[in-house]
Amino acid sequence: MDAMVFKKEDHTLSNADTATAMEALIEPLSDDEIEKLTIEAIRDYRSALDQAECAHNAWLASREKAAPATVHALHGEYVRQMLAHSAKQFLVATLIERLGYVPVVPVD
Repeated sequence: MDAMVFKKEDHTLSNADTATAMEALIEPLSDDEIEKLTIEAIRDYRSALDQAECAHNAWLASREKAAPATVHALHGEYVRQMLAHSAKQFLVATLIERLGYVPVVPVD
């Protein structure tokens, strides 16, 4: 089976398109449900930020003494963590915009 090849012009989904799709999912929810989702998303975002920071620190520390393959792998992990962090940040921003305020996030 041949691999599917995508050209850059095939990927025209913008942040606005993504936000519109998310709005369609959020729209039928009550304010209480949106607030709960927002709090959960903020917690997930904070966790993703911590994970990205740890991955970044591991990658930086590896550059001095680790084998090139290890440095490359740690850089890849850092990139993956930053992508996850960015996606969660977009979700939080969308939910907060819809909610109209930043909810208090209780300490666990």
